[in-house]
This record gives sequence, structure tokens and C-alpha cells, in this order.
Amino acid sequence: MSIFLSFTKSQFITLLGLLKLIRFPNLIIIVFTQLFTSIFLIHEGKVHFFNVINDIKFLFLIISTNLVAAAGYIINDYYDVKIDAFNKPKELVVDRLIGRRIALLLHMVMNIIGLFLSAFVGLKLAIVTFSVIFFLWIYSNNLKRKVFVGNLLIALLTALSLIIVALYYNKNTAIVMYYAFFSFLITLAREIIKDMEDIPGDELHGCKTLPIVYGIKKTKNIIYIILFVLILSLLIITLKINSLGLYFVVFLETVLLFYIYKELYFADKKKDFKHLGQLCKIVMVVGIISMIFFQK
Repeated sequence: MSIFLSFTKSQFITLLGLLKLIRFPNLIIIVFTQLFTSIFLIHEGKVHFFNVINDIKFLFLIISTNLVAAAGYIINDYYDVKIDAFNKPKELVVDRLIGRRIALLLHMVMNIIGLFLSAFVGLKLAIVTFSVIFFLWIYSNNLKRKVFVGNLLIALLTALSLIIVALYYNKNTAIVMYYAFFSFLITLAREIIKDMEDIPGDELHGCKTLPIVYGIKKTKNIIYIILFVLILSLLIITLKINSLGLYFVVFLETVLLFYIYKELYFADKKKDFKHLGQLCKIVMVVGIISMIFFQK
């Protein structure tokens, strides 16, 4: 009986490690982003939730996106084992809870299934999915260690998770492009902040990230500019759309962004930058919720 309980506990710990490896909360955010984009931006709230998920091809699109994203997180941790062992040893999953071979196998299987599902949806999506898989691998293997290029790529791929919904419905609406731009900016800021959090390990292993090459002060100035553009875009969308609910959400987002401004100014420790990264994620989640209040 004790052996059985021990085995079950071991399996549970491995499962938790896997969920951590694939960034399960981030995948949930992607699911809601694509669902909300379809329901509230593409269909303007005129369709029911079940009408959207009953579309098998759209459901495959969501699953494909999440499988490829999960595979991207896995290959990123696979290549970053040594860096993560230095920067965050307690959070290490690959080589501690899940073997490197298993991680690589999971990466391959998820990508293959994701690509197969996207091909079922359509050739256009399959080409986009294959490109994303390729660039995520290039990013993890090389680009993330380059100045700004890796940050830019991840921000673009994040924005793409909204754009492919518009491509699926063949409706490249301006509002979807706005939300993609919003997602791009807040992700770009968050990725740069994460680089500031990971300076010790990145520097030790020869990475050439923005804070390592240009220093903390200049890197902060870049983030200030990104946040300013983000606040400006929020004000513009508020003036264009007449929705009381959206006014409230935009006000909340603006307050959060000014708070990030203040916290960033005083940030100088690893825990400070980790806190800022979490705040950026909250801004993103609130942005997704704001789709509910969109009215044309």
C-alpha cells in the first residue's frame, strides 16, 4: 500500500512538473484570447459560446495553437537547462522532474499533432503553424541569446495567436489588429523585463540580451517608450469606441501601466523584475477581458 501511495505521489509531482514545463496558465490565456477574439471581436458578441466551439475546425485551430506553444516552452527549457539551473534552480523541471529525452520527445509529438490539426483546418494555417514551429526552435536554440531579436520574435508570435483567428474567418478587422498590437507591445515589455531578471545566468553563459549589452538604465528607457506607446494606443481606442465598460477597463489598464512605470523606476533586484513580469501578465489578462465590452 505504501509503495502504491509513493508511486502515485511521484506521478503527481511529475504531472505538476509537466504542467509547469508547458506553462499551463499561459496556455489557458491563449485559449481565452482566441475564443474571445472570435466571439466578441469577429462576431461582435452575436454568437453563443457553444456555436463557436461547435465549429470543429476552429476548435482544432485552438488546440493546434496551444500544442505548438506548449512545444515551444518545452524546447526553450530544454536548451536553457544550464541557465535555468543558475537563475532559478528551484523552478527547474527538465533534468530534475522530467528527463531531457522525454522533454524532446514531447516537443516533437506536440508539434507533429499541432501541425496535423492545422493542416486539417487549411493549407494557409498549416504554413503559418510550420513557420511558428521553425521560428520557436530557432529562438530557443540561438535567437534568444541575441540583442532584442529574440524579444521581438516572441512578441510577434504572441500577436500572431490573435491574427490567425482573423485569418481563419477571413476577416482582418481593424479591432483584431489593434488587440494584436496591444498583445505585441505588452509581451515585448515583459520579455525585456524577464531578461533583466535573468542577467546573472544569461551573462555567465554568453547571452547578449539588452540589459547585458546596454545596461539596466538604457533597457529601462526602452521599456518606458514601449509602455508610453501602449498607453497612447489605449487612449486612441477609447476615443474610437463608445462603450462604458471599455472606458472602465481602459482606465484600469492605464492605472496598471503607470504603476508599472513607477515600479520599474525603482526596480533593481531579481524579485522586483519578477514582480513586474507578473504585472505585465495581469495587464494582458485585463486586455483580453476588455474584448467583452467591445462594441462597433
